[in-house]
Amino acid sequence: MRQSGLNVSVAALLLLQLVLLLTVGALAQQHDFPPEQVIVNLDLPPKQRWTQVATKYSAQIQATVNFLKQLIPMHDLVLPVANVIGADIDNYLPMPYSDEIRGVAEAARITLGEAVLCNIIYDITSFCTSIVAQMGNGTIIHARNLDYGPLQGVLRNMTIEVFFQTNGSTLFYGTTFAGYTGILTGVRPNVFGVTINERDMGNILENALQALLKKEAVPLSFMLRDALANDTVTFESAVRFYSRTQLIAPVYVIVSGTQPGEGVVITRDRQYILDIWRLDPAAQSWYVVETNSDNWNPGQDIRLETAHKSLDALGPNGINPYSIYQVLSTAPVLNNGTVYTTVMSASHPEWFSTMVRLDIPPYP
Repeated sequence: MRQSGLNVSVAALLLLQLVLLLTVGALAQQHDFPPEQVIVNLDLPPKQRWTQVATKYSAQIQATVNFLKQLIPMHDLVLPVANVIGADIDNYLPMPYSDEIRGVAEAARITLGEAVLCNIIYDITSFCTSIVAQMGNGTIIHARNLDYGPLQGVLRNMTIEVFFQTNGSTLFYGTTFAGYTGILTGVRPNVFGVTINERDMGNILENALQALLKKEAVPLSFMLRDALANDTVTFESAVRFYSRTQLIAPVYVIVSGTQPGEGVVITRDRQYILDIWRLDPAAQSWYVVETNSDNWNPGQDIRLETAHKSLDALGPNGINPYSIYQVLSTAPVLNNGTVYTTVMSASHPEWFSTMVRLDIPPYP
């Protein structure tokens, strides 16, 4: 039940205190931990798929909404536009996402506008490091840190591994946040893996909402999930799809496959592909690292420089799930804003592993 006046302020304060206690309790342990694993049953009506997750994490979801209202200039544009989209959600967001977001809003006891905001903000405001590398035996491995500065404390307690199933079989899986129906980190077993990194180009949140109002583009994380859910998808067809779909915001899409050489970084603006950067082991380009800058103009990014040095020191024969995790655990690639680290390989589904990061090494 949503109330007004003083009761709203008191309820919001109590909610924030609850989530801070949860966060501090986890932080006090100062140990990395694996997130909860959940199943989303795609055979259920979309509105029911996330009910159990959103109900369990409702306090954290509500606290995130309240934090966002303080963090973003909500009242002049952002929240009113999100409310417009929420009020007519079927005309702005495709199925099944519109109904899934309805279900999240009801279970978490937030408005549809707030649920819309939560379902687009993570994929356009996160700072990340993604790596695709070819091991000495030709195996492709893909790993990422997801960094999210101001919200990292809350998000660490909302990180989940989701296995999307139909008829009891897993079609694809990934790492996401409770209440968030899209995918930022995902794998279609034996086909491809994918991550996205923010490409910061201007007042990105307001522009993204305006793009949604024009009904010409889709949220980035929905695009990722659409390809992961496609039964006929291949590595190359996924690359083409991610290169051509009109988006609400610029982005880097990092895609890995199962065969030698299958690794790319796609640099996108909202409408067009700007660059595609592929693995080329024959030319000694056996890995790609993407943070949050164009590969032809990286500037001075200490995360990028540190990752390059670590990978060069290892070489192709030194790369494996453990060593690439260590690369992503080296400061400042791993930093105070890092929420989680995922290691995965489409050709080795058993390698999929996520750790929520609390043990942050000091950076000299």
